[in-house]
Amino acid sequence: DVEIMEVWPAVLREGDAANVRVRVTNRSEERIEGATVELAAQGWTPNTRFTLHRWLDPDAYIAAVDLAELSVPTLGPGATAEVRFEVPAADFRFDTWGPRGIQVESVVPETTETDDGATATPSAPTPEIPGAGEPAPSTAALPDRDRSWVTWWNEPEITPVPVGVLVPITPTTTELASAAGWEDRYSRLLSQGTAPGVTLLVDPAPLSLPSTSPATRDSVQPLLGTAAEVWSLPWAWADTAALQAAERPDLIAGAAIRSADELAQLGAPSTNPIEGTIDPSRAVADADPSPLLISADSVPGWYATGTPGAAVMVGGRPAVVLDTLLGEVLAGTAVVADTTHLLTASQQRQLTAATTAVTVREDPDLARPVLVSLSPDDDGAPNHVTTVLPELPWVTPVTLSEAVALTSTAPDVGVQVLDSAEDPSGGAVTAGQLGEAADVEGRFEVVASVVENPAAITTPELAQLDLLAARAWRADPAERDRRLAVASDAVADLRGKLSVITPANVLMVSESSNFPLTVSNELATDATVLVSLTATDLRLQQVEPQLVTVPAGSEVRGDIPVTAVGSGDLTVEILLSTPDGQPLGDGLPVEVRMRAEWENTAMLGLIGLGVVSFGFGIFRTVRRNVREDRSAVLEEAREQYEVHLAELEEARMARWSAGPRGGPGE
Repeated sequence: DVEIMEVWPAVLREGDAANVRVRVTNRSEERIEGATVELAAQGWTPNTRFTLHRWLDPDAYIAAVDLAELSVPTLGPGATAEVRFEVPAADFRFDTWGPRGIQVESVVPETTETDDGATATPSAPTPEIPGAGEPAPSTAALPDRDRSWVTWWNEPEITPVPVGVLVPITPTTTELASAAGWEDRYSRLLSQGTAPGVTLLVDPAPLSLPSTSPATRDSVQPLLGTAAEVWSLPWAWADTAALQAAERPDLIAGAAIRSADELAQLGAPSTNPIEGTIDPSRAVADADPSPLLISADSVPGWYATGTPGAAVMVGGRPAVVLDTLLGEVLAGTAVVADTTHLLTASQQRQLTAATTAVTVREDPDLARPVLVSLSPDDDGAPNHVTTVLPELPWVTPVTLSEAVALTSTAPDVGVQVLDSAEDPSGGAVTAGQLGEAADVEGRFEVVASVVENPAAITTPELAQLDLLAARAWRADPAERDRRLAVASDAVADLRGKLSVITPANVLMVSESSNFPLTVSNELATDATVLVSLTATDLRLQQVEPQLVTVPAGSEVRGDIPVTAVGSGDLTVEILLSTPDGQPLGDGLPVEVRMRAEWENTAMLGLIGLGVVSFGFGIFRTVRRNVREDRSAVLEEAREQYEVHLAELEEARMARWSAGPRGGPGE
């Protein structure tokens, strides 16, 4: 196995030498001695990006210029060795500036030595026979080769091409599902904001996740502050294609404004909102000044005549067409003849330089801008972004705002060219799901408004309802659907934990009374609810709705004042609501038997009983006096009392007559 690990310098000039570091691995089962690796180069300079990329097809072109050959140390099974070529630029026989393909190929000796000392002859792999299953793997050592590019620069008179790199920073589908694991990659991407020509497209939504620590937010702020230019992606990188299909422009505008405000609070140098996404299915051509970012696939025949300028107008609105072919390179792939080749980090670096060079060679006097975006799941490795473009003399790094400024003199391609953009179906969020999410969020906000600590009742699915329209869910729509269902069930469960307990039947025998009930709170935080009663007719009326505060995990008995008029059987509905009157659920019906006249009847009965008892007492007293001749007894007692009084008077007079006048007895 032969792999080109590194090529330097990025730009080869007169007097330089091309350095190529190669790793060779013995993947056979024999020990290999006497093997060599040969370095050769393409004999001509590609003039288009398609012929440049086709160098990856080993059968497309041959390496016509032999450059050097190096010996490989003896390699046992599985062993690895590295060799380095150093070839003067003159040996490449350059006749014009631009890229050249290079190739490193191993040369395996005719015989190899096995571990037991025997010799073996390499054989070709067994051909695959249709219907016969997989061929048996060969154990012999066979040659291998790898390809890359160098770019020659002899200071020609050209107009440098403006090249800008957009770095979208948003959670991947996996990171969004777990609400974690995005922090390191997020920071690595943010750190690229200081590189020339790099514009950060930042989605601040993950910074607001409940799982995000204050330390993470603090670490992001200085990275944003040092970036050259920051634009805000719609909140959670909203799937604007789906939102447009669902006829929800309010959600598109709201997501853009929310992200811009959040980034402004974090101290980003500029917070220009991007209302569109990198691949919108449709563009709304209106007076909105924010630019559209669209893919080349949305513009039929975009690469038919070379590489057009990225800055265009779409129905009077500024737009930037992203370079698809260069974007594939930055994503680590290149498609040649329907075959996708995976690029190594070194190939990405060299092909980035070579692709921009060919873009200039297509028209050396036309400085048309090229704008490319990293993949949303880029790992943040800076090799092809922060180190390559500034080294290229045929490139002028530009930011997104500088590229958009060029649209003032750009042609208007018209809105009709966007008809072939991607279909918003196929895993995209639907209008029905958006409506259901809004309903769930509204019901949760009602419950949250009555509790002391809403965070105590917020589940991850409820906390991330505003991420439901994220474009990332297209890759896993089942997870989005599950989250919506779980959130809906969670709200129903929360509302069920605030309830009223009361007897099935209530008897009321008074015009003014207290209705008995108990409010139960099974939530993990205190709740304050408004209790109201509604009867089926006006014979029973609540004096005033009552606010009841119930501690977490407990019950509180409440007596609700009511007024009853008349008698009868009726149904009373008990309803819990927020302090401002929003219902927390369905009302609880209770059957009530009203007997308000029973109170008056009982009072009259008590009064009558008292009168009868008093009269009966008088009657008994008179009757007893007659029966016992009480008048004779009283007359005898009166006579005895008068005699006693006369005796007391005679004694007093006698004491007065016997004593001296003026004495003590006077």
